Amino acid sequence: MKKTYVYFLVPLVGLVIFGAIYWNFSSGYDKHLEDIAAQAKEAKQKKLEVSNLEKKKAYDEAVAASDRRKKEKDAKEKRDAADAEAREQAIDQRNRVQREAFSLTQKIDRLTKDVEAAKKEIADIEDDKTKAVAEQAHLRTLVQMAQENAKGMEAVLQKIKDADEAAIAAAKAAAAAAAAAKK
Repeated sequence: MKKTYVYFLVPLVGLVIFGAIYWNFSSGYDKHLEDIAAQAKEAKQKKLEVSNLEKKKAYDEAVAASDRRKKEKDAKEKRDAADAEAREQAIDQRNRVQREAFSLTQKIDRLTKDVEAAKKEIADIEDDKTKAVAEQAHLRTLVQMAQENAKGMEAVLQKIKDADEAAIAAAKAAAAAAAAAKK
């Protein structure tokens, strides 16, 4: 009979050991599942918090970047507007300078033509002056000659007058002599 004990005792001992392990396992298993669930929930919560922090940080960075881009865009628009205005002023100034240069060029051309005309007029006047001086000298010579001729004519007229008077006096003397001879 000794052998029959072995057939009952080994499974009975195994059953008691299994029951102890099962009871230990089943009493701690729910707690173990709760701990695992709590750890998973805690990990998930930490992950969510980290994710939320990262999202908040990313959102703040995006807002800051957006503000920075907006400021840069405003600054760029101001620079572009200032550059456009400066460019427009430079173009206006260049056009004004070109107009002034063109006007001055036309004025220079006109004045050059006026100077040339004045030089030609002066040359003509000088020619007229030299001709007038030469004509005046010629006229003086002619006047002198005319005066000499007039003096010569007066002398001739005086001679003619004297001759006429002498002829009249001779005719009177001849008539008086003829009347005295007739008497």
